[in-house]
Amino acid sequence: MRGGATTTFSDFDHHNLPRRITLPGNMSLVASYDARGNPSQLTFPSPAGTVTNDFTYDALGRMRAATSNVPNASPVGASFEYDLIGYNNSTVVTIESLPYTILSVPRRDGSTSQVTYPSGTIVNYTRAPSGQLQSVDVAGTTVASFDAYATASRPRTLTMAGGAITRTDEYDHRRRLLSRRYSSNGATLAHLRYAYDEANRETASQDVRRAGRTTLSSYEGDRLSRVDVAARTSAVATPPWAVQGTPLSWSPGDTAYSYTYDTSNEDRVVAVRTQTWQADAPPVVARAFGPAISAYGHIELVDGSTRTIDALGNVTSLEGETGTMTLAYDAQSQLRAVTRADASSVTYEYRADGLLSRRTVTCATGAAGCVPSDRAYIYDGLLLREEWELVGGSRVLQARYLYADEGDVPIGVELLDGSTQTMARHYYLVDRMGSVIGLVDDQGTVVERVTYSPWGRPTITTPDSQPPVVSYLEGAANGTLLVVFSEPVDPPLTAAAQQGTTIVAATAPLDDVLTVSGAQGTVAGTLELEDHATHPSGTAYRWTPSTPLTTSSTYTISVASAVMQDEWGNSNAAESHLVTYAAGVMHAGPSVGSTAQIAVERSALGNGLLFQAHLYDADVDLYLMRARVFDPNTGMFLQRDPNGYEDSVNLYAGFRWDPVNNRDPTGRLTKEEAKRALEGLRARQAARRQRYETTGQLDDPMIGLLGAWGLTAAIGTGMGALEVLAGSYPLVAKGLTIGGWGLGAAQVKSDEDADLTGVAAMGAGGMLLRGAEAAQMSRNRYIIAALEEGSVSTADFSAQFGAGKSVESVQSSINAPADPTGAASKGESGDAAQPTEGLPSSGNWQGRTTRIGTTLGLSGAGRSRWWTFRRATRWSA
Repeated sequence: MRGGATTTFSDFDHHNLPRRITLPGNMSLVASYDARGNPSQLTFPSPAGTVTNDFTYDALGRMRAATSNVPNASPVGASFEYDLIGYNNSTVVTIESLPYTILSVPRRDGSTSQVTYPSGTIVNYTRAPSGQLQSVDVAGTTVASFDAYATASRPRTLTMAGGAITRTDEYDHRRRLLSRRYSSNGATLAHLRYAYDEANRETASQDVRRAGRTTLSSYEGDRLSRVDVAARTSAVATPPWAVQGTPLSWSPGDTAYSYTYDTSNEDRVVAVRTQTWQADAPPVVARAFGPAISAYGHIELVDGSTRTIDALGNVTSLEGETGTMTLAYDAQSQLRAVTRADASSVTYEYRADGLLSRRTVTCATGAAGCVPSDRAYIYDGLLLREEWELVGGSRVLQARYLYADEGDVPIGVELLDGSTQTMARHYYLVDRMGSVIGLVDDQGTVVERVTYSPWGRPTITTPDSQPPVVSYLEGAANGTLLVVFSEPVDPPLTAAAQQGTTIVAATAPLDDVLTVSGAQGTVAGTLELEDHATHPSGTAYRWTPSTPLTTSSTYTISVASAVMQDEWGNSNAAESHLVTYAAGVMHAGPSVGSTAQIAVERSALGNGLLFQAHLYDADVDLYLMRARVFDPNTGMFLQRDPNGYEDSVNLYAGFRWDPVNNRDPTGRLTKEEAKRALEGLRARQAARRQRYETTGQLDDPMIGLLGAWGLTAAIGTGMGALEVLAGSYPLVAKGLTIGGWGLGAAQVKSDEDADLTGVAAMGAGGMLLRGAEAAQMSRNRYIIAALEEGSVSTADFSAQFGAGKSVESVQSSINAPADPTGAASKGESGDAAQPTEGLPSSGNWQGRTTRIGTTLGLSGAGRSRWWTFRRATRWSA
């Protein structure tokens, strides 16, 4: 590792697998294996004591049970069942001796037709023969209908809440989302528009409902250099900063963020400059990074505060709202405990496969912003199905998340209503990256809205139904007039500008807002937004008359109706005030802020999913992103990247330093990285096919392991997985199955299908079916596992499966397929030539090693080391 730290592998068994792994800091992981080389037990240290994880498998190497044992705590268990094709159809999670059962009914194409939640709620999915989702029904009630599709997988029209809510999406010729509009009974709930550059990077995101406020993103080379959050389309007399140049005329919005990067190829931010209005509080964000860099590439100084790390590179001290927080991890780099500066603490427990199972909050006496809780999280692969509060040996359902075919981004949630103790259904408003921007009830009323900083720090607001009013009318020595509203306001977009899909800046003219009349009639003048020293941004407007107003003269100041709107779209009422002009306050109405929206520290409804649909821990202001924990204040993860340098040479960088365009569903691999991997695989697969059709041979180093058709199908399986990975992460098994049957078969001639190996039931069902393990594998791991497990011919499998035999019996009774090179493809442990795609270079052990890394739920330093180790006692990078 960087800095000379080493991981030592020793005490190898007869499979040549290490029984002891010594990590930096002299922490040891002790492993044992079953007869097939699957890890059966792993013990490792954690802050709560030694953790022992036990695993059992079936004859196909599929995980059947995984149990995590921690001292002085009940075991956390998970067991899995599979149907005849190999799909996971039952998962039982046990926490505090209480079982949580998830049952699913998969279709032959890998999609889901029914899911039964631990609470007993049944969700049915109706599909067209093509597999396209048509409707989602909960307990017999249709909660979502997909009425039209723009492409095979991109819905154009989605109807929710029995028709009360409609989502309409529009795309350009590159299949990029141009517009997303949520409406109810003719009213717009949310309307987002997007613009992109030639590199498909987002340059503008406009909130039409919010008076066209637009977030503008600019780039220098391939780096995100600046984000102007919620820029205005109205004119500003004295702009507090310069908004980036665009074809339209923009004025400063909430905050501008400018990013400066290092010049030493460390791929890290060294400074974040923020610009705000004079009277606005600066945003909570780290501004100065470094210069001190640790051996792992970790930035030791942030805003002058030292961020310590442990021997594995995990951040152990972090600045929070209450002061410095102390963090503790286990030997797999899983966050186990956070102690806040006020002595409140949060502890975390995990399943043996690495998924979060429990979070306990203990609040110190008088601690502010702390809510005691003992919460159980029930995951089904990538999908968080339910949350339960554990109370004195019993449990109370808190949240039930509802999904469609949009990966880990839910369409709705049922949350416990504390006043009625019943579950209330809500629907999500989400942007193009899957971030929750609002919740809507069954009647189509928005009950909560969320905005974010570029890195995901949320601002949650509760409903605001109060219209803005004039708070102050102030005169000045120069004869101008200051009009101060009770909350931030903007002129609304014109009716024409609210239609269509194009970014616009056509707001109602400010000249229509204010009329000033004196003894000589109406006084001409202009109105502009002002950056005032004491009044919050968006509240103060300066009216400048063509001829200065005169002291002691009487004027009627009139504000027209519906010429200004607040953050929730409430329009102002008409007002008229008779004043005697003088320097200072001439009229005082309701105070500034009296009608403004109210921001809360956490969802008042109990919603837990926010930025990019990740679980937000409001007690410590962190995102729990499955494999790692993300800090939205710094834009960095707290643990090193378990995928190594695939995303960045900076192992802590979040979203490859670009959260505007990159999505990271697991904390391991961004969506853009998956797309690039898929494009590379497609190109290499096309080259292989061309070589075969030209020469009759596949000149590939992996032929020695599988044979030509085995390799072709296995790569198809990997490509299928990456097709899903490059999308929104639906259950990975679906991608693997489609890859094995579809892409793998399509790459060869139809008259040679009988020789095709790598049937999806073996590739997906063999070891990768479970969403949790599969989703946490890097692109190479998908292919490695597919290579090992794909070894049954289509013809033989179809014949025996059609006769009703189980997958296990088929696997055991079919011999290895024909191998043109004469090398056995399965069960061999000899070394092979190093592949050009960067796959590990050994035979059967590489699949077992992959299984070790994913099955044991390794994260951080541990997981990346497991799958890459060779037959040596030391490894360093």
